[in-house]
Amino acid sequence: MGGGGGGDDDSNAQHTTNGRRVVAIDQGTTSTRCIAYRMSDDCCDVIPVKSAQLTHEQIHPKPGWVEHDPEEILERVAECYEDVAGETEQSLTTVGITNQRETIVAWDSETQKPLHNAIVWCDVRTAEIVSRFSEKEKQLVLEKTGMPISTYFSATKMRWLLENSKDVQQAAERGTLLFGTIDSWIVYKLGAPRRDGKCIHITDVTNASRYLLMNIKTLEWDDEMLDLFWDQERVVAEDRVERGESYGNRTFWCSKTTRDGYFGGSTRQLSWTPSARR
Repeated sequence: MGGGGGGDDDSNAQHTTNGRRVVAIDQGTTSTRCIAYRMSDDCCDVIPVKSAQLTHEQIHPKPGWVEHDPEEILERVAECYEDVAGETEQSLTTVGITNQRETIVAWDSETQKPLHNAIVWCDVRTAEIVSRFSEKEKQLVLEKTGMPISTYFSATKMRWLLENSKDVQQAAERGTLLFGTIDSWIVYKLGAPRRDGKCIHITDVTNASRYLLMNIKTLEWDDEMLDLFWDQERVVAEDRVERGESYGNRTFWCSKTTRDGYFGGSTRQLSWTPSARR
């Protein structure tokens, strides 16, 4: 998804008697775009009101390596959101997110700072990790996840980070390491905390299915897949899939208003402990 900054504004739509709004956040590989919609008068359709789009830097440390700055992505999302929703935020009912899928972010739950640049879906640095798996293991992954072991998916990128990033390794030892795709990173950082004060660490099943760690028949993180990608120290998937749950009545973007944020399904994301899961 490319493109530059700026936005489009339907001023007539802004002054409709039907004031309900929804905002869609499209966080793509090359840019972030937000579109505000209003409900039609018969509530049977949505009509675009305003859009904004900003690009972010493509980082190439080596040939075949592609990274994004997670903090820059947050800035772009916040800027685009403010552009399209700032003046009419009180009328917002829903904020939805679509995102580049397999791109993975590692961050610290205490500092809430990224531990490494996000590794993008098209990055091929994990080719050597992929080559370690036997044909039997590859077949097992395919049967359980519906995906082949590939540099494309998130689990190999997570393993690379655990093997190659000192910051990620140290966070794992402290038990403060969190992994998530871009949707999780956005909600964790820009969404309001839960009632217990902790940030929301979630994804939906469509993103979870791109890790190589979710069983597509049960829609749960799969123990065999977790064991396959990590040996002695293991990733912890604390909660299972909760289908059709609405994460509503929460303040987004640190504003004073609330709106309903719905995900097609939700899965607790992956955190790390240096001990076994059981």
